[in-house]
Amino acid sequence: MNLAIHAVTPWLCTFGLLSIRCGAFFVLIPTLGGEAVPIRLRAALAALFSLVLVALVGPVSLSDPIALGAAALGETALGAALGLAVRILLSLGEMAGELAGMSMGLSFMQVADPLTREVGDGAARLLGVFALLLFLAIDGHHALLLGLSESLEEAPLGTVLPRATCVATLVPLLSSTIGAATRIAAPVVVALLLTNAALALLARAAPQLNIFTLAFGVTVIIGMVVLAAALAPSLGLLLAELRRLPGVLGAVVGALHVR
Repeated sequence: MNLAIHAVTPWLCTFGLLSIRCGAFFVLIPTLGGEAVPIRLRAALAALFSLVLVALVGPVSLSDPIALGAAALGETALGAALGLAVRILLSLGEMAGELAGMSMGLSFMQVADPLTREVGDGAARLLGVFALLLFLAIDGHHALLLGLSESLEEAPLGTVLPRATCVATLVPLLSSTIGAATRIAAPVVVALLLTNAALALLARAAPQLNIFTLAFGVTVIIGMVVLAAALAPSLGLLLAELRRLPGVLGAVVGALHVR
């Protein structure tokens, strides 16, 4: 009986640590991390993926409770960091849409997203859907699972510790994502800035016009036209940013792995 327990314990340790890493990852990635997906389903997906990887990883012996607790903390940090990196990249479309929608005045009309239970304007939802479709078109979901499985080779179970170097990896990613979102929304923002300046001159020249009623419709129409005209280069920029995902995941794993 004792021999059986000693033989099974390393495999249970492997499964537990894998479940922690995969669970933290699946909680934070978009769509699966939203409130619309039940927590039980997310836990079941993490357990299923962990069960598949157990045979590839092999048994891990961590008999010391302190070492086991430190390993669990490190796996939580790595899974959360990987999921957060994916969420930052996939939020690029929504960031750009929020900037464009704010310039068009669509922020007055908020739309609830049934997946994330969050509120945003139509432009943010539109570009967010485009980003998700591009992500699926380039097999980004395969890259997610591949990156998670390859992280076990780059950072084996029990060799990960929470470190501040992970923040140094995620902060530049967030900065570059915000910069890309600004470049995507820039044509709409600049066009509407010029439009508002022209409307201000028109209101000065013809005070009898109800410029506030006229301005909203004009800004929405011009904003949508410019957004549609700049859609092709915007999608190209989105695609270029999404293709960085494997390198980003590798950088996050390298930042937390204790060699």
